[in-house]
Formats: sequence, structure tokens, C-alpha cells
Amino acid sequence: MIKTNIILVIILILVAAVAYTIMNQTETDNYFFSQKIEIENVEKIILQFENNEIFDLNQKDDFFVFKETEIEKTEFESFFEKINTISVQREFDNLTNLAELGLENPHFSVTVYLDNGKYFNVAYGRRNPSNTGIYCLTENRIYIVDTFFYHEAREFRRKLND
Repeated sequence: MIKTNIILVIILILVAAVAYTIMNQTETDNYFFSQKIEIENVEKIILQFENNEIFDLNQKDDFFVFKETEIEKTEFESFFEKINTISVQREFDNLTNLAELGLENPHFSVTVYLDNGKYFNVAYGRRNPSNTGIYCLTENRIYIVDTFFYHEAREFRRKLND
């Protein structure tokens, strides 16, 4: 009987510890970058594509300004939703040959500057050999990630060119 009670107490302690850990996870545990990027904290966005086409957007009030055109922040909601939820398929332990991965001269990169002076950059290279993801470089780490944000950015490029 005492053994059973001791085992039950140990199980309860373990369950409580797991529940405490889950409940106290920070939001940054769920984001691709070291923090969630909130649109209202963004000062500037630079999109650069493989042909050296650069889109420089600066925030002004409720708009981002591009070539003297004001674009409502709501146009960026999907963009930021996707950048915050980039899904990692694989992380590499060390930096490998960037040229082989298409990261020496990326197909696309985005840099987001925040109003607190921080910035985040992600560069996209080639698709992986099994064509299930795309190589990207951010914060000095290489990943294979889903392509949802990559496609969102390319669609956004199309809109800016219209």
C-alpha cells in the first residue's frame, strides 16, 4: 500500500511538472525568429529578389510607403502571419557550402526593421533535393523550411509591381 501511494505521488509530481512547463512556455517558443514580429512595431521592410529588384517600404502611420504610394497595413497581415509561422523541417548544425544551397546569392531575402532598433533577415535559396522545402539562412543558422512565406512574398512582389 505504501509503495502504491509513493508511486501515485511521484506520478502526480511529474504530471504537475509537465503541466507547469507547458503553461509557462513563452510565445517566442512558437516563432521562427527569436520573437514574434508585430506589424505595429515594424519601421521598415526591405524585400530583395534574385534580379536585384529591391522593394523598400517604410511605415508611416497606418500605411507602408512604397515609391510614394501608401499601402494600408492590412495588406501586410497575411505577410506577417506567414513570416511568424515559418515551419522548420530541418535545422543544420553548422554552416555548409552556401553556394550549393543557393544562399550565397539568394533567390529572395526579406529584412524587417523594428522600431526598437532590432532587425530580422531571412534569405531563401534553392529547394531541397526532395522538393519538400526550401533552404533558408537566418540569424546565422541554415534551415529547410516550408515554402508558404516564400510564395507569400513573391505574390506580394507581384502586387507591388501592378
